Parts: sequence; structure tokens; C-alpha cells
Amino acid sequence: MKLMLAEDHTLETDGSESTITTPRGPVRFSDLSDTQLQALDLLASGVTERDLIAALPEVEEQIWARMIINRLISLAILNRQHDVGIRIEVIGDGYQPNGRKIGPDQPFRLSKFSYLRRDADSLVLESPRSLSRLILTDAQAVLPILDDIAVPTTLEKITERGNSSEELLQVLFQEGFLEPVGPPPADNMEALALQEWSFHDLLFHSRSRQGRHRYPYGASYRFEGVREPLPAVTEVQADQQMIPLPKPDLDRLRSRDPGFVDVVESRRSWRTNGPEPLTLEQLGEF
Repeated sequence: MKLMLAEDHTLETDGSESTITTPRGPVRFSDLSDTQLQALDLLASGVTERDLIAALPEVEEQIWARMIINRLISLAILNRQHDVGIRIEVIGDGYQPNGRKIGPDQPFRLSKFSYLRRDADSLVLESPRSLSRLILTDAQAVLPILDDIAVPTTLEKITERGNSSEELLQVLFQEGFLEPVGPPPADNMEALALQEWSFHDLLFHSRSRQGRHRYPYGASYRFEGVREPLPAVTEVQADQQMIPLPKPDLDRLRSRDPGFVDVVESRRSWRTNGPEPLTLEQLGEF
């Protein structure tokens, strides 16, 4: 597994100080030794954790490097490139890698909340339950395995494809893209609650809250300088027919219609349409 800076991130060094520039602001390191500066340079260019630790002779610097790696991963500054055809990008706050392992005979399948989509020129595997997303750097190697785990299976059955499949499945399990098969234990409240969530509801729930993702939201002006904004009101085409709506007599309605409280208290929801459609006058009043 190789560690590397995320896209749109750069490292600059000035004396004993290094600064990583990110879209969310700079991250600065001060009073670094030459070996620590070299370690940050290796991370910027891409290096495995084993090679990085081997380049640091002092135990204190090795501890510092592991602490920095975990911190930069949690801040979505470092990505992890696996040899099994995926790159892990952190998209949520509070992310921490975990060392969970799925048992060889433990039944599992792809989570019902996982989805695959295109982003730019890559395929991306995401889930509202995960604080990371997986970029498929080798889709031809990953897609057949995703197809295999759409139905309940075990690690023993899947690993007949080779060791690379097992490593990929462990990564999918650790990042929250797999789910166990069978009813959840009665004391597992999270699993019981997840049964009541639909895919689209949980996706909207997670993507509309800070801390669950780092995608732009609100007035991001992403097309500023690219093109003019679309008109707020669509222009009427020459071949379109305009139907003027009658304007109601508000004074007459005030004297005749029931009050607001009466309307609210007497309203009912009907699941079937009325026998007659609205008239043009009723539509204009509405």
C-alpha cells in the first residue's frame, strides 16, 4: 500500500518548516529535522509506510512519522493506493483506519448502501455509511469481485480467485462496504436501525450534513467564469400558448371564505382525485 498526497494538495518547504496547501487551508509543520523534512518529501512523492519508516533511523522519528501519517489520513490529506486496484480517499471527519478482519467462513455480501458511479474519468465506490470512498484504479480487476459479492458468500469461496481478491475484500470490509448476512443480534441497535433506512433516505441524510462528506454544497459558484447562469424564468417560446388565469376578487373572498383556523382544522388528505377537475377560475384563485 502506497501513501500519497491527495489531489490539489502541494508540499512546500522553507528551512525547517513545511506547509501542505489544501483546498481547506494550509497545514504547517515547524522545527523539523532534516530527516523529518525528507519523510514529508517522500509522502508527497508517494511511498509505502514500510519504506518511510525504514528511512527514519531514530525510534522517536518513526513514532513521529506514524503519528503524522494517521493525522494526515484523518484530514483527507493522504490517500492510500492499494495493489488490488483501488485508492482510498477520506471524505468524512473523524475517520480512523481500523484493522478489522472478516473471518474465512463468515457469510457476507455487498452492503445495500454501496453504490458505484462515475466521477471525472474514474469509477468510484461510495456508501453513506463510510467516511471514505474507493477510486477504482483497475476496474477490470475489481468489478468481477463486486459482481460475485452481490449475493451472500464467504471469504473461502471468493479467495479461489487468488490472494488479491482476499486483500480487496478485507479492504471493503474495513471501509464499511460489506454487510453480514442474516438477522442482526437483538442488542445491536445500530444494525437494527439500519434495517429501517432505505438507500436514498440514508444517502440524502449523510450528504446533507457536515462531517459526513467533503463535497461542495450551497453557493459554490463552480461555473463562475465558465458560462452565464441559466435564467431564473424560462423564456416563452413563440410556438407556446399562454393561458391567462382569472384574478380572484379578494374582497369577496374575505367576506365569503372560512377563516384560517377553520381551514386548518377541517382539512383532510385524500388519496384519490375528485370526480371533476379544477375550473380555470378555481385554478386562478388557488
